[in-house]
Amino acid sequence: MEERLWKALCVRELGLPLGVKCQSEFSWQNLYGAATDGSHSFTNSHQREKHIDWMRIGAFCLDSGEAVASAQLSELKSFCEDGEVGSSSSMAKFHVVHNVKKGIWIADLHLVRCPVCNLATCEGTMQMLEVRHWQLFLHKEYTAQEWQFEPACSHSISHHCSEAGAGVFDVGHFRSKETQDILDLKTWVAPVGNWQPMGTASHYAAAASTNLLQNDGLYVKFQVMRAGHEGPVVGIQVSQQLI
Repeated sequence: MEERLWKALCVRELGLPLGVKCQSEFSWQNLYGAATDGSHSFTNSHQREKHIDWMRIGAFCLDSGEAVASAQLSELKSFCEDGEVGSSSSMAKFHVVHNVKKGIWIADLHLVRCPVCNLATCEGTMQMLEVRHWQLFLHKEYTAQEWQFEPACSHSISHHCSEAGAGVFDVGHFRSKETQDILDLKTWVAPVGNWQPMGTASHYAAAASTNLLQNDGLYVKFQVMRAGHEGPVVGIQVSQQLI
């Protein structure tokens, strides 16, 4: 029943940066149970029968109230050096999310069955990067499915993609060293021929990448979950599906 112990366990299990400031609206014991199992995302979902597998990436901080989600990490690196977040030229490739709930966020990578059809025999799969506020699973509105992910925008990449990579970054730290470290893809992305999904997290961002066989492109979809009609964003999804 010692809350300080459960808080220390949460910090350790999530791999949070040393000295990070964290407060919980709920008991640390309950938060530990909810935060360390990413499969809950689909346990409480109408789509749980489509869930195949998941991988924990890590935890990071969103403290500026804005986030940028991307499904093209290699192009994001060039844009980070030369472009302006939120400019009209960037909107086709990246999605800027406003009114994001500040605090600690958790990133997981999910593999789900293709949502285009309802055939039980369908072999199609979709990769989904999901980041969420670390207390999301403890809100009764989430467990009652009153808060749902809603489409924000989508686009198609109509050429071969060597990898399905996605990331979510704190806009306020978009050009920080931590973000630049994640965008240095050669330091963490799997080498050519390795099909194992890879993920990484820094203080202000999280990303995932999976190498792909020859293909005709990807269909990319961004979704957000709000805490009520005009509430802050508490969840972001970036899904990538072969065309």
